[in-house]
Amino acid sequence: MTAPEDPRNAADFQHAFYPLCDGCPAPQPGSTDPVQGRMLEFAAAYYRLNEGYERLRKARTGESTESPSVILEAIDRAVHARDALEDRLAPEGFYAEAVIDGILTVDLIFSHALKKHVQLEKPVVESRFSLFVSMPPPGVDLEAHLRQHLAGLFGLDPTDATASRKPKKRPAAGKKATGPALLKAEPAALPRASKKVPQRQAKKKAPSSQRPTKKRS
Repeated sequence: MTAPEDPRNAADFQHAFYPLCDGCPAPQPGSTDPVQGRMLEFAAAYYRLNEGYERLRKARTGESTESPSVILEAIDRAVHARDALEDRLAPEGFYAEAVIDGILTVDLIFSHALKKHVQLEKPVVESRFSLFVSMPPPGVDLEAHLRQHLAGLFGLDPTDATASRKPKKRPAAGKKATGPALLKAEPAALPRASKKVPQRQAKKKAPSSQRPTKKRS
């Protein structure tokens, strides 16, 4: 199918009606690139729509003596041409989304497989470094030595690097935790509250001499 004539080649071309393509000026007329050729087709279709809408606005506001019915027929043909273009390029995955300002399309955002492929082909930046750590002296913990070495490498305080890994001291068995240690102690280390169980007092037996005796009849 032959591409429509580029409206920019016409003598009465009006630049205000010609939309941008992906935020940039449209490709040059007569481009042989397949993607750019499709972009030019959409730009030409929306140019005719913009031109028709502006003519209709002038006719309704009295700025033009054109018949609104004649302009509406031209707009209808432009709409059908745009729809036919979308139906033809949709199976290829080529779409144009119109950015509208008022009644005019000012920009076209295109979506197609090649565009996505180009966007994914970005340079991959890799960063590698080597770290050499001397072996600690005998009797020194290897993990603590490594943390101290890394803290010095990245400008950290070695005491902070090792303090976070120090185990928390638990209260020794048999000692009650008091003050802040009581709040931080584990439930097992907390002292249990002792409950006082009231004891029943044993009744004192009266002496045998004071015991009442039963009278025999």
